[in-house]
Amino acid sequence: MITTSSGPRCEGGRKIVPLTGELPYMSTPDALVVIETILREAGARQLDLAVFSDAAPSTLCPAGLLHGLSPLPAAAGGDGR
Repeated sequence: MITTSSGPRCEGGRKIVPLTGELPYMSTPDALVVIETILREAGARQLDLAVFSDAAPSTLCPAGLLHGLSPLPAAAGGDGR
């Protein structure tokens, strides 16, 4: 992930994770579950950062949902509702 002043942007999201068929046989069953969980959570985090960013569209990813939106100014004397 690359973080800029305007927020994170897509970098393709490609990661190589070498796993062999020996992993389930040479370790406890929990090792494969741990690796799957880490990859799933990392992928979800990267997807959230890309989708909910204010980054402009590029050749690698579409514009973030917050791209082009202006924050609403605070109401003077507002009661916070």
